[in-house]
Amino acid sequence: MANFININVCRSFNQVVTTNLTQLTAQDCTEVIVFNSGSVPVLFFDNNYTDNNNSFVIGPSATFTFRGINDCAALSAKGVGGSALLYYRTQYYAMHVLNRT
Repeated sequence: MANFININVCRSFNQVVTTNLTQLTAQDCTEVIVFNSGSVPVLFFDNNYTDNNNSFVIGPSATFTFRGINDCAALSAKGVGGSALLYYRTQYYAMHVLNRT
């Protein structure tokens, strides 16, 4: 049987976002799990599409997983009418184990 090495490098972050658009911390990944611990909704944008018509909203105390990205820095966020503390975890596909022998 071959040796198994999981090369799925996960990282956890927390970051305050204000009403100004803020890029998330750069980290290679294919998905980001985000928890909005703030009291205001947070608008998320990807790949420099910063028009509000291109936003995805995560409400207070809500969690969402963004998939199909190459780096967490592809996402930017801003609070609606205030600031919010985000907790997020970068990882590769949750059901896809990366390995090498």
